[in-house]
Amino acid sequence: MQGKPYLYFISKLTPTGNFAKPSINGHKATEFLEDILIGMALSKNDQLENTKGTKLLKELVVPGIINTPKRKASKGAVQKLKNALSN
Repeated sequence: MQGKPYLYFISKLTPTGNFAKPSINGHKATEFLEDILIGMALSKNDQLENTKGTKLLKELVVPGIINTPKRKASKGAVQKLKNALSN
């Protein structure tokens, strides 16, 4: 793959158009988005340098979905899981 990847962050705004301030519990949506983006990057590059909060992502195994073991998951098991998730 060639080229430089770029990632642009857009500030969270209030309904009135002002910049959002953290609540008492912080920016939960921002933290969640960061975890999702790092997880997506980790799935494409196991040499990722920003490994904040990736212990679970590295250890969690859901055959056919995330961190599938090198052996193939049975088609039946994967289909059952996909069916369960779609309901």
